[in-house]
Amino acid sequence: VGRPRWMAPRPRHSIAGALLAHAGERGVVASPEVFEAIRIEEAIARYGVDFDEQNYPQDASLEKLAVSFQKGCYLGQETVFMLEVRGHAKKRLVRLAIDGDGDVPVGSPIVSPEGGAEVGSVTSRTRAPNGAGLIALGYVKYKLAVEGTELQVSGRAARITRAPAPKS
Repeated sequence: VGRPRWMAPRPRHSIAGALLAHAGERGVVASPEVFEAIRIEEAIARYGVDFDEQNYPQDASLEKLAVSFQKGCYLGQETVFMLEVRGHAKKRLVRLAIDGDGDVPVGSPIVSPEGGAEVGSVTSRTRAPNGAGLIALGYVKYKLAVEGTELQVSGRAARITRAPAPKS
């Protein structure tokens, strides 16, 4: 697929049409399915799908993009700041590679192979670019949010292929 500089879905509104008219060689026209696959492959959280008002920004690694720790007096500021001072959220959004054929429903439990304890759930999924298995986004417990961690989803082997960078 390459790395497009920007991408707009097929035009449904005049804004998308205007963007595509000025795209030149740098733009890519993509179906919503392709856009979703690239979003998941790049581990980009989507509001209403991978996070909502029940999540802290740190859960979905949004603290650098969407939070000011210098600006004061906004709703939820103390809670978000204290979570930042503590060092980490209880759960983190990660990208998973899931082996095997067939779909995995959104909401499927992510399970630790040792003991079978549920450690998270799938929020988004799509076919892997090479056609072998699925790639998915999901939340897992903080201590497990490390690249290479082996897990299971719907009885299939899975491993974390992208996790948030640890704080220094």
